[in-house]
Formats: sequence, C-alpha cells, structure tokens
Amino acid sequence: MKEDLVTPEMAGHHVEAMIARTHAQKRFMDDAGWRYVVELYGRYQSLLREQNAADFGDLLMWPTLAMLHNDAYRYRWSRRFTAVMADEFQDVNRAQFLWLKMISEVSAEFFAVGDDSQSIL
Repeated sequence: MKEDLVTPEMAGHHVEAMIARTHAQKRFMDDAGWRYVVELYGRYQSLLREQNAADFGDLLMWPTLAMLHNDAYRYRWSRRFTAVMADEFQDVNRAQFLWLKMISEVSAEFFAVGDDSQSIL
C-alpha cells in the first residue's frame, strides 16, 4: 500500500473500494484477507512509530505525500537538484515515480535508464 501512497488511515477506504471494483467485475477476491491486511498495516505502522522507526516504504511514502501536499516543501527540495537520473527505471513504483518527477520539477532534467526486457507487463 505504501508504494501506492496509501496511508494506514486511508487503507480501509482503499481496500473497500478495491473490493467493490472487483465484485462489480465479478472476479474473486479474498475480502476477509484484505480487511485483515488493513488491520495489520495499522498495527505495523503503530509499532514503527512507537520504536521511532521507519521502513523503506515510509522513506518514500511520507516525503512524497509531503511534496504532493506542500508546494513550498516540494520547491525547496526540487531546486537542490540540477539533474536527476533513475537507474533500473523498469522497477520504479508509483511512489518512486512521483518522487522522482517532483524532485526534478525545477530543473526539468530527468533521465531514466531501464531494461524493457526486465519489465513486468
């Protein structure tokens, strides 16, 4: 969920919308399993907060959300870079893409290197 910028507070709504879409398409989904994931996600994030810790997903999600919601913060970071290059671009998720796009906003110099034979379609 962190790769899609879904916070623990948003997770319940996100999963219920996903379940509704899946049911509308008459596809199978483990509803109970996904609802349990929402509960675990909240508990996991609480444990991280209690320990003053962060995982890799947090290191991407929270700054990206901050940049999306605060223009001054985004500009302050973006102006620090004259160019941004992303290697292994075929492995970039939504949070990483948005973060890269925003930190390269001022310079408009963004370079991506990837191998399309390694991408998953």
